[in-house]
Amino acid sequence: MEQFPPSGAAGGVWPPPPTNTPDEGRSRLLALLTQYRSPVSLTRWMIGFVAATVLADVIETLMILSGPAGQESAANLAIVSGLVSLTAGILFLVWTYRIYKNLSALGVSGLRTTPGVVVVMCFLPIVCIYKPIVNFGEIWRATAPPETIAEYGGSWRVTPFAPIIACWWITYLIYSVVSGLISTERFNNGSDMAPHLIMSLGSLISGGLLIALALQLSKREELRYNERAASLRD
Repeated sequence: MEQFPPSGAAGGVWPPPPTNTPDEGRSRLLALLTQYRSPVSLTRWMIGFVAATVLADVIETLMILSGPAGQESAANLAIVSGLVSLTAGILFLVWTYRIYKNLSALGVSGLRTTPGVVVVMCFLPIVCIYKPIVNFGEIWRATAPPETIAEYGGSWRVTPFAPIIACWWITYLIYSVVSGLISTERFNNGSDMAPHLIMSLGSLISGGLLIALALQLSKREELRYNERAASLRD
């Protein structure tokens, strides 16, 4: 049913003009900013365990290449390496949740999903193959410097994509596939060293790229936080 303005509406304007003041908008932004949690410490922990995982993969490959005695030692190392890798994976998921959630605290609007869904997507078949590139691309663009956003018409969505994201994820997928093949009896007979070398190289490259990406995203979020906090103090 059509709504008519009540009697006495100022100037006959309906609906009435918004009553929000600049101070109310500033208060809302400050409230959002208090939800920000620095990812720096979590990033360092994750990087440490990722680096330990890469080191364990490389050492394990060198042991296997050294002969039968080394292969037995490598089997023992694989148990420790698996625990380190599991810890690195958990820290990666927590870190991913944190940096995506921080986007809302920084006042970024128009996000495609939520932090929880971003994490769940890492476990969904088929989706987990391509969604991480999409999600991390969104995080990269959403943390673009203000001058870059202004250069692209004021929309963070059309700012440039970082090639390091695609390179990291592709090398990680290769590493994961080869690691899975090595775990099968057919590829773990000790006679064919090629899969182990590919796995070690994939671990080294994907781990290094992830460390570089994590450092850059953490730095970008911290810069955006400091800029937003400074603008609200002025």
